[in-house]
Amino acid sequence: MAPDAVATETTKLITATLILTWHSVFGVKNVTDIKIGVLIISDTNVPYSIQRTGPAIHIATEKVNQNLVEGYRLVTVIRVYDNLCDARHASGAAAELHFVDQVQAIVGPGCSNALDHVARLAAYWNIPIVTGLGENGIFNNKTTYPTLTRFAYCQCRIRSVFANTFTLFKWTNIALIYDHSDGPSEILGTTLKDGLPTSKYYPEVIGFYSEDKSYDAGKLLQEAAKNSRIIIFALHGNLLREFMLKAYDLGYAQSGDFVFMNVELFPFPSGYWGNNHWARNDSLDPIAKKAYESLLRVSLYFPIIPEWWNFTQRCKEMSQRDWNFTYGTEEVNYFVGAFHDAVIRLGSAINATLANGSDLSDGRAVTRRMWNYISHDITGDVIIDYKGDRNSSFALKDLNPVTGEFEIVAYFLGDRPNGLTLVPNQSIHWPGGRASPPPNVPFCGYQNENPKCQPPEHLPTYMVVIIAAFAVIVLSLIVGFLVYRTKQEVTSEIQLPMKCLKECRSAINKMDSSECMA
Repeated sequence: MAPDAVATETTKLITATLILTWHSVFGVKNVTDIKIGVLIISDTNVPYSIQRTGPAIHIATEKVNQNLVEGYRLVTVIRVYDNLCDARHASGAAAELHFVDQVQAIVGPGCSNALDHVARLAAYWNIPIVTGLGENGIFNNKTTYPTLTRFAYCQCRIRSVFANTFTLFKWTNIALIYDHSDGPSEILGTTLKDGLPTSKYYPEVIGFYSEDKSYDAGKLLQEAAKNSRIIIFALHGNLLREFMLKAYDLGYAQSGDFVFMNVELFPFPSGYWGNNHWARNDSLDPIAKKAYESLLRVSLYFPIIPEWWNFTQRCKEMSQRDWNFTYGTEEVNYFVGAFHDAVIRLGSAINATLANGSDLSDGRAVTRRMWNYISHDITGDVIIDYKGDRNSSFALKDLNPVTGEFEIVAYFLGDRPNGLTLVPNQSIHWPGGRASPPPNVPFCGYQNENPKCQPPEHLPTYMVVIIAAFAVIVLSLIVGFLVYRTKQEVTSEIQLPMKCLKECRSAINKMDSSECMA
């Protein structure tokens, strides 16, 4: 036998001996894979695409496996179902995960339309489903979605932010302008329309379709101004600028009577919810900046912890390496972190279930281990309430007229859901040079009906109307009298000749009688 062959055989023998020795001394246990299905779209224009969330889910799975009960490990089965958030495709992919891959939990989808269908299926199959988004208010109904847990935010919390703001500044007459044509705007507008009345605020709702180019921003604003000076916009960022510029043209933005409000969860460079900044490097920038001084903004808030920077760096590296996606100047966003935290909490619930000797096939039981629980993860304090929804924190922002940037002036914190916490030594720059918030009803009224606001040389509008009506009545009486008098005179003139004629005839008849007698 050749020397090389002898060496090879010797190596094999040594390797086999070491393996046998390891088995006999330490023993080797079979590892049971717990399959977790991942359903995310591939559209890079949305902030929760697989190119962004995939690395976060992978990092979280690694962490879970380091602490999982011995003999088990999480294995992700990824299904990138399309780039349109199509509910039909998402449902089909979910069925494959359940029947073919036999997953024991699902992560995703992100968009509400797809999540609606998949979460219903998960409820029927009795498996846990977690997501880093799913903001629609319909998911509050855990009778319909009993195995769903949301780790980003619920828009029901946004309406609480608005309601608390209205209470703080004593505003009650609210208008809501929202665009049915834009997905995020439609969801937000519907949530506020249906949700604010639960807090005893009943907005004047003005919906329109931006895809119908016949809409008129000025007329929509004027309609809102008939009964309110506090106007909420649920609009795409580019459309927001159009409305703010029109508000300036109408004199609303700089009057000091109006406050406009909108929602930008976080800056995102694609067209998902548009550019919400005032600047466009065009000739209208100075006017836009001035107009935006009357705008208050609601955004997601989470404190940046040291672990966040390490996490975001790894996400960027893995996105480039594994998904051929480059962040560039874009930052890793909150939704990416929420998907990470969702997998961490799911893994913790699975671990607790296994450690307790319970059955993983009872998805409702696994899900309940994630509810009514607080943990500290990448996105800060993750507070999941008794219905499986995250009590996320928000910030109220105001435009600093000097820097031209929005700054936090108040917090709506997840662990303190019943009020705004104002930032110390940080005041709001109210429009029109005001030192205090505008009143609910301006001094002159919504339509300038206050008599004290009428020019001194003119009577109030209501007096003009009364006088005009009185004048019409008097004029009608005069005309009626003149017509009556004229008729009487004409009648008299006609009756006089007839009387004379009768008298003449009578005299003639008498004369004729006298002559005959003679």
